[in-house]
Amino acid sequence: MIETSLIYGFMTVFSFGMFIVSLLSYRRSKNFKILFVTMVFFVFFLKGILLSLSLFFVEINDIITIPFLGIFDLLMIVLLFIATLKK
Repeated sequence: MIETSLIYGFMTVFSFGMFIVSLLSYRRSKNFKILFVTMVFFVFFLKGILLSLSLFFVEINDIITIPFLGIFDLLMIVLLFIATLKK
């Protein structure tokens, strides 16, 4: 349990930090590729929050299932795919 909470906590904090850095980079460059990468980090941050909350609130465990988390992963992959195709 402690290892899981440390991993989820680190994942959430790190993804939030990367979100902030990429958001500042987008504001500076106005490059739409960076905007899609920023959205990926935000989705990853939301996933980290949900996983962290599931450790402390048992009610959320009914909602957070593998297919539900798969939707977050699919969204991140699609956004990264769009970022690579964007000119």
